[in-house]
Amino acid sequence: MPRLTFEKELASLRESLVRMGTLVESQIESALDALRRRDGAAAEKVRNQDQYLNELFRTIREQVFMVISTQQPVARDLRFLLSVLRVTPELERSHDLVMQVADRAGSIETELGRPVDAGAVLAHVLARLNGVLSEIEHAGPPTLFTRWLELAPSATGERIEWDGPGGVQSGVSAGLAEDGALLVRTSEGLERILAGEIRWM
Repeated sequence: MPRLTFEKELASLRESLVRMGTLVESQIESALDALRRRDGAAAEKVRNQDQYLNELFRTIREQVFMVISTQQPVARDLRFLLSVLRVTPELERSHDLVMQVADRAGSIETELGRPVDAGAVLAHVLARLNGVLSEIEHAGPPTLFTRWLELAPSATGERIEWDGPGGVQSGVSAGLAEDGALLVRTSEGLERILAGEIRWM
């Protein structure tokens, strides 16, 4: 690959990375605004950008691998390419959180079927959080762990499925590990799930 072409590839990667970062930043603002206003239509607009951003992430990653394999860059160019590989997954994870925020926009009012005072909800949540933190400070994390199990009986003995590296996986919930991971018994043994979407069947 000629040096001029290589420079164009690097410039294209920079532009794509900036575009991805700008989009994620914009989506964060839009999702929070939709949540504050409990605007389901605005939240849907945020969700509609999900596929585009995922495709952009895959395009950037493939472009980096192609440049590394064909050009074998060194020094500053290689550091830049490796930085892109580190930054883009973080941006994608940030956007996954944006999707979760968008999914919650308007959900309280939808569940209750009536308007909700956002300030009152926030005050209640903060008061409860303060109580939980005080309890942890005096009694230690095991108390919180025990309480979580009491409030989540489905953490044991329930059929669930989740999206794993190889596609959809399923098993039976088998409690929680000390670090908070959900334990799932499958045909291949005991799995640990620390994050991701879990669906109870």
